[in-house]
Amino acid sequence: MNATLENLRSAVDTHNVEALISLFSPTIIVRSPVTQQIRMEGFDQVSDLFRQVFPIIRNMVVYDTVSEGDRKHVIFWRGYVGSHYLEEANLMRFDDEGRIAEMTIFMRPLSGLLALSTQITAALTERHGKVAASIVRAMFGGYAAIYQLSEPFGLSFARVGVPVPPESR
Repeated sequence: MNATLENLRSAVDTHNVEALISLFSPTIIVRSPVTQQIRMEGFDQVSDLFRQVFPIIRNMVVYDTVSEGDRKHVIFWRGYVGSHYLEEANLMRFDDEGRIAEMTIFMRPLSGLLALSTQITAALTERHGKVAASIVRAMFGGYAAIYQLSEPFGLSFARVGVPVPPESR
């Protein structure tokens, strides 16, 4: 495993956002798991994003990595947003200096992604005023609440898959 990947894993496991940020290329690009309409570009935007995200997610633990050579890696971690379980896979490409140049983020399950989306969009919007942040929180929070209430009914009607016991979730 290369040094950047080891340092990234340590930064996530110790919940050290500044250590993670130190691994970013000045021209880093991050592709959102929520929308294709925007992406974060450059050290300042991406650093700001991660400084907002890290306090929202707790109990982050890396549980696997997959590498293809020295320049392409996927890191898998899990944690919680409030009471919502969240898993993430980050497809990363490294530059010639071994810094993270690109990151495409994938998340599951939907309830965890919606919980994170609600909190992070409100946190990022808050710099434009509390009213704007409240509107965004209500919009995304509404999606999250509707999904959380409807998921059990939808699954019971569909009768697919094998139920996962609560202690295994």
